[in-house]
Amino acid sequence: LCPATIDRRDGYSKIRHCRGSLLTSDRLPWEHYIFPIYHPAYILREWSEKYFNTFLLCKLKEELDYYLLNGRIQPLTKRELIVEPSFAEAYEYLSDAIADASPTNPISVDIETLRRKYPYTISFAKNSTSAISIGFGDYSGNDGCRLWRLVDKLLAKSSVVGQNYINFDCHVLRTLGFNLGVALVEDTRMIPEARLAATK
Repeated sequence: LCPATIDRRDGYSKIRHCRGSLLTSDRLPWEHYIFPIYHPAYILREWSEKYFNTFLLCKLKEELDYYLLNGRIQPLTKRELIVEPSFAEAYEYLSDAIADASPTNPISVDIETLRRKYPYTISFAKNSTSAISIGFGDYSGNDGCRLWRLVDKLLAKSSVVGQNYINFDCHVLRTLGFNLGVALVEDTRMIPEARLAATK
């Protein structure tokens, strides 16, 4: 139904990276959204996915409630997604994110790696409609120093939320030399008790 879910490397449709997304298909002539999610039987075998799956089902319920109330599907949110930013764009975005960050308005952080070893980009979202992706090798000289010092400040002193942040992202970011305020982190893959134990 959704060509966007097909992995170009092997031609198979995979939902791991798009589950919980609202997708559409040219093959369906009526107004719709397709909501990829793992089968409940998988959750019974992989219990660590329970909390994320519960979150996704709550999101799906919100979409259904909107449809029942309004008689139409909810339009997708307009989002600002900044890729390959100039130094000035990246510096301004991160400065604004730091200024606006608080425990009730955390900054979302995610890194991407090749083969789970080599980091190549880090992304930040200061709210639910605006995000930026910054390549680790995209800046050099004074621009690179200034930008990475600002990233270090953000990671050390701002409230941060991330998925699998404690178990993966933190280790990679520490290896790269960043200071991390782990006590300020909320990890969507960890229940609060486990997060507390991980920060001790």
